[in-house]
Amino acid sequence: MKKAAVVFDMDGILFDTERIYIELWEGYAMRHGFPGGSEIMYRCIGTNSRETKKIMQDAYGHLGFDYDSYIREVSAEFQEKYGDGRCPMKKGVNNLLSYLKENGAKVALATSTARANAERMLKGAGIYQFFDELICGDMVSHSKPDPEIFLVACDKIGEKPEDVFIIEDSFNGIRAAYSAGAKALMVPDILQPDEEIRGKSFKVMKDLDEVRDFFSQLEES
Repeated sequence: MKKAAVVFDMDGILFDTERIYIELWEGYAMRHGFPGGSEIMYRCIGTNSRETKKIMQDAYGHLGFDYDSYIREVSAEFQEKYGDGRCPMKKGVNNLLSYLKENGAKVALATSTARANAERMLKGAGIYQFFDELICGDMVSHSKPDPEIFLVACDKIGEKPEDVFIIEDSFNGIRAAYSAGAKALMVPDILQPDEEIRGKSFKVMKDLDEVRDFFSQLEES
């Protein structure tokens, strides 16, 4: 069969960051007297910084919340706790990336995270070299669920969307992959898929080791 072409999301797929972002938000909210809870972070999963800022300012702006101050504080806290390669990776990341590279797959990253931050995390984790292309949130005009970032990724690796597998954990990411016409492989992280998301997913898998088995079976078919 034709060699696989695969596009990865980053947060919640490669790195166990969604839980960290919720932890950092709840700590910030407690310190500064804002209503806590993880619901606001759920709404931000899969969105770029512009959309995240809008969501959070709309929710808390009337209480004096300043997004830029929030980002400065929690970014410093993130680097202190998880910088320099200390951010935990999801189960099966190295096995899957190594398998794809060894079998000649085209591999891209399409993340809502800004490029400088994405590069820092990939290099810190020692997995930067596995990616042929990086398409990041500050390189496109529209946030997921708009398909732009995935269409750009497919174009960069020279593949038609219908021939590309996109690995995502977020609802907005699955919607974007589906709208792009690609085959969405969902590996749930914080949020479990509902009926809509299952219907837009090519397959739902429990972890990246199962995704590796899936590609192995494709190679053998």
